[in-house]
Amino acid sequence: MGYTTWFTGHLKFDKPLAPPHLTYLRAFNEMPHVYWDVELIKDVPDPIREAVGLPLGENGCYFTGEGFRSRYSFTGCVYRGAPDPGYL
Repeated sequence: MGYTTWFTGHLKFDKPLAPPHLTYLRAFNEMPHVYWDVELIKDVPDPIREAVGLPLGENGCYFTGEGFRSRYSFTGCVYRGAPDPGYL
């Protein structure tokens, strides 16, 4: 059985983000958040994450690479700002 969680809100920073950090946050926002097998993704190019100096993290939690994105993405579960009424 699956579930869906919707988050609302915003982040406010006291100074502008450097371009690499803004790029990383945007990529992280688009990434499916799953438990990655670090052994499978450790050699996948991830230049956005590497540009801000982050490791892969536990279960690949900081991963933003392209290599496995399509495997874990489901077009019916793309966040668009509100729950899809047809899904409920």
